[in-house]
Amino acid sequence: MRKRYTLLLSLFAFIVFKVSAVAPTWTVNPGSFQYNMTMVAIAEINCVELQNTNNRIGVFVGGQCRGTAFTSQVINGRFTASLFIYSNLVQGENLSFMVYNAAMDSVFSLPNTIAFLQNASFGTSSVPHVLRNNNPPTNISLGAQSFNENLAANTVIAGLSATDPDAGNTFVYSLVAGSEPNDNAKFSILGSNLRMLSAFDFETQSTANIRLRVTDNFGCSFERNFQLQVNNVNEAPFALSINDSVINENLPSGTQVGVLSALDPDANQTFNYSFASGAGDSNNTAFSIVGNELRTTQSFNFEAKSTYGIRIRVRDAGNLFFERAMVIVIRDVNDVPTALLINGSATTASFAENRGIGSFVANLSTIDEDANSSFSYSFIAAGGNDNSSFQIVGNQLRANMAFDFETRQIYSVFIQSSDGMGGTIARQFLVNVTDSNDAPTAIGLSSLAIHENRPVGTFLAKLSSIDPDASQTAFTYSLVAGAGSGGNTHFYVSQDSLFTSSSFDFETLASYAIRLRTTDAFNASFEQSFTIQILNANDAPTDILLSNNQVNENVNLATTVGNLSAQDQDAVSSFSYSLVAG
Repeated sequence: MRKRYTLLLSLFAFIVFKVSAVAPTWTVNPGSFQYNMTMVAIAEINCVELQNTNNRIGVFVGGQCRGTAFTSQVINGRFTASLFIYSNLVQGENLSFMVYNAAMDSVFSLPNTIAFLQNASFGTSSVPHVLRNNNPPTNISLGAQSFNENLAANTVIAGLSATDPDAGNTFVYSLVAGSEPNDNAKFSILGSNLRMLSAFDFETQSTANIRLRVTDNFGCSFERNFQLQVNNVNEAPFALSINDSVINENLPSGTQVGVLSALDPDANQTFNYSFASGAGDSNNTAFSIVGNELRTTQSFNFEAKSTYGIRIRVRDAGNLFFERAMVIVIRDVNDVPTALLINGSATTASFAENRGIGSFVANLSTIDEDANSSFSYSFIAAGGNDNSSFQIVGNQLRANMAFDFETRQIYSVFIQSSDGMGGTIARQFLVNVTDSNDAPTAIGLSSLAIHENRPVGTFLAKLSSIDPDASQTAFTYSLVAGAGSGGNTHFYVSQDSLFTSSSFDFETLASYAIRLRTTDAFNASFEQSFTIQILNANDAPTDILLSNNQVNENVNLATTVGNLSAQDQDAVSSFSYSLVAG
């Protein structure tokens, strides 16, 4: 029974030869040898398994062929060769291999050698022995798998190396895509060094995933995923602030101005605050720092000095620091306003009637000891006020209704002025409405109708006006264009009377629209439209018709000659007829 042995392949430093040639004519004479062994093998060139039934494997000792076969057996999609290998020694002869690649028409000398052993068997149909000219790399190593944050762009973070069974191979490294998302785009490779393209921030990203490939000089490759750690390093604070930099004057020494705080890229940092020398430090001694509180060391007077410059340093637990100059503002304590005026008066203001809603009535002003104070004004709800008749816009009192002198002349308002700092003053004012000319409000006509067929120039109506001003008695009237003026051309106005300028026919048009304007002595006017009715009057018949105007001779007395009918503009149904001289 033939025994199967497991042999160790001897790998030597080698140079693989590829020789261009026609198909080899390797032959072996089994009768020249006493012993044999078997091998089921596949061929692999540059990590690509050959798939061609015309490929061929040869086994040699020195230059003598000891076995050869085509890869003509296709088992499970793999092209295998079944080899008988011969020797005159029971064991020990060093066997070398050559492969003919039919597609390339080239012969490759392989680096693999094995020792002959009588009746040994290498490979099976399901697990054939692999003969290859080159082994792929088996691993990639990084000189470091962590790096510090904030390094400069293109900093080398690790050296690359590869593990390969074949001595003397050279390698090319690259970043490649894989099945999982990665951060390849943030890195680059230069030779055998891995570099980052831009600085990493630990607080933003603490790990980076990459996938590397190493390819040897025969094109065989190996890939591996790496997770790189971003190392957190202490970073200096980058901002310093105080929650309040304004303090009232006249407060005692030791009063808190505000609370200091800092921003640092590193979470959970502790800070120490102190004064620093440098630009903006001129008034450091006017303050003290207790923990994170800025306090005063004196009482401030706004009128003497209103701002103080200080410079503060914040230092983190790693002794890195940041400095900032600050200005502390002394706030002037507010004084209450002393007077509230309307149009410069402490009591009253006047304005003319007939102002529109939103129109100006009076200016409001305030007297205050504090310079540059600004004031806001509002109504105060107090008994007996007329506040709702007005509105306040900025520092102006404005009308919130139409005022009529003839209806009411005096109004009372309650107004408050606020300086915005808590100081207020309130006053009651009397607002007087003064008389001014009012426009007429209506036009009267003594008649709105006239009979038809009256001659041109017939008097139609006496005109009159209604005016809120009792003293107004003189008005001027005219016909004007506008809504309801279509019949103006059939009439004319003379002083305070309306006359016709046409003779009217009821049956043609029974009414006319006119538009009149009345203007008072102060040129205030009012317009109004009217409809003048044309009254129907009896019209004489305009024609007599005879149904027959011929009669035969010799007819009897009282014989009907024809029927009489009449034409008349008036829709009447009865007429009387008679023979008359003429």
